[in-house]
Order: sequence, then C-alpha cells, then structure tokens
Amino acid sequence: FPKTVSEEEAMEERRKRKDTEPVPNLETEDEGWSRALDWLNDVVKDAVLTARLESSLAPEEQQFIPCYTVLAVAHAGLYRIFLRRLLGEDRLFARPDASFDPADSRFAIPNTSLTILDVTPQLQENGEAAPIDEAFEHIDIVQLTGTGHLQEAPLPVSYTLPMLPTIHPLYIPTPLIVLHIQTHTT
Repeated sequence: FPKTVSEEEAMEERRKRKDTEPVPNLETEDEGWSRALDWLNDVVKDAVLTARLESSLAPEEQQFIPCYTVLAVAHAGLYRIFLRRLLGEDRLFARPDASFDPADSRFAIPNTSLTILDVTPQLQENGEAAPIDEAFEHIDIVQLTGTGHLQEAPLPVSYTLPMLPTIHPLYIPTPLIVLHIQTHTT
C-alpha cells in the first residue's frame, strides 16, 4: 500500500481482500514506543556510566566535558512515534519546522531527513540516569526533520558531524536522528 494509507485503512483493505496471512513484524504504537524508549534509556545509561568512570580520573587527566553522539537509523513510522511521544505532541506540533502530510495530517518525516536532539539526562541521588519517559523536558531540538544536508547546506556550526559521509537518498533511504547526550549537568 502507498505511504498515505493509514494502518487502519490497510487492515480494512486486507479484510476486504480476505487476506488471512499474518502481517509480519507488525507492532502497535505502544510496542514501538516501548522498544524505542528502552533503547534510549539504555543509551543514556551507558553514556552516564561512561562519564562517571571518566570523571573518576584526576582533573588534569580530564580533557573535555563528556558529550556522546549517537546516530540512530530507523523507519519513519517508528520515528514518528518516538518524536511524538518523547517530545510531546504540543511541543512538536508547535515547531515552525514541523510539517504535516496534507493527506492525513500526520507529522511528516521525509526520507533521509536529519533530526538533531540534545538530551540532558537527569541524575538520581546514586548518580545513575533517571529513566526518560513521555514528554521529556530536558531535550533541546536543534534540527527537526531537516533535509538541507541533501543540498549540501551546512549544519549549524556546533553540530557538524565529520563521521557522517555526504548523505544521498540512494544510500540511506531512511530518516536519521542524531542524539547528543550531555552528561556534565544534572
């Protein structure tokens, strides 16, 4: 089915065709959110643990404030769930750079788009990262579903990513999210 068909419309069409084969790897929005949130919490926990280990070095051996960069690649459906739930719909939909599919008013995530988020984990008394949940407030949206990199427009100066090759739709046909995990503040 084309991308403009909602899940409900696709399932209805399958019923009309009497297609009884199970849909492989179909997950609910809640299951997708749970999977993405578990991944994010694992990444943040690892970044905070690594920062704690590095901070145990003598001050003269510490050379930088820890900031961990993570590149995530997934399909737009999972990103739509992830961004909507993580940032909160009000915050996401109020952004001037957010666009919506005219066919169904869904938050549009173009193929090969780049989203950059700064994540500042909140630390618990024991020094571990507090779990992240829906509408997490300690995230700055640096760029939302941008496609300027396709025209070789530079990213904001502080967010140039030398580890990323020039992105071309033939090579990476999925959206990208870059997370900068700041572990130096609580």
